[in-house]
Amino acid sequence: MVGHSAPIFSIAISGNGKMLASGSQDGTVKIWGLPSGELLQTLAGCYPVAFSGDGCLVSGGDGKNIKIWHQIMWDGVEFLSGEWWEILGVTPNADGETVKLAYHRLARQYHPDVNRNKEAISKMQIINQAYQEFLLRQTNV
Repeated sequence: MVGHSAPIFSIAISGNGKMLASGSQDGTVKIWGLPSGELLQTLAGCYPVAFSGDGCLVSGGDGKNIKIWHQIMWDGVEFLSGEWWEILGVTPNADGETVKLAYHRLARQYHPDVNRNKEAISKMQIINQAYQEFLLRQTNV
């Protein structure tokens, strides 16, 4: 599935005109490349969505919080990055098995052996970094 599974209630276009964010009731914010319309990222969040002047994306969170997604460059490609659990698409208090399953799902989607898209390597590095942060936090608990 590429698009949202529930109605979209908010959209925003980045200041540089290269990305469109859509926020939905389905608990996701999707980032689309412009003008291609290619899905670039799916983030754990909801509507409303808005880009700030410095390139950050602000979205709804869990009904009482907002999320701020920072724009980062990796190998010349722009990505939005949040906390480890947001990157992996789980809740902050998810158990180890849930996090592991989320990591494996993303790895199957973005591993360069499977995904030949030029951004796949960079996305996989971000996913690996998020999973390593989770593992580090588990050993420090």
